[in-house]
Amino acid sequence: MTVYQRRGQTPPAARTGFLSKSLTYYRRCYRRYRTPGTPVPPRARARQALIRLGLRRTYGMLRFTSAMCRRAVRQSSRLVRQARATALRLRYRIQPRLPLFPTATRRLTPGTAAAPVVPLAEQTPALTR
Repeated sequence: MTVYQRRGQTPPAARTGFLSKSLTYYRRCYRRYRTPGTPVPPRARARQALIRLGLRRTYGMLRFTSAMCRRAVRQSSRLVRQARATALRLRYRIQPRLPLFPTATRRLTPGTAAAPVVPLAEQTPALTR
């Protein structure tokens, strides 16, 4: 399957013959040399079933479909990253233009009034010696 999947390994005219020959080898040797009890992943199981049945075009179409799905996922994730970066840039451009409020440093809870602003000089006790 690895040789069949790679484009440069077999010439396009010989791909069908290669697949039929590998199918005869597969039928002859699969059960004899397979390790018993080893689980086969579902994706590999589906691929092996298509090759065993000789459905070369169906296998190619499924391979093309999965490649298109991977490509769509990659492009959509790229678009999501770009949208997020644009939103962050926009936020950081807006932030310096927002007004400053005197109560910005204190957290107010509903129902409480803001404490009067006390100058820093009155907050520290005077040092007398």
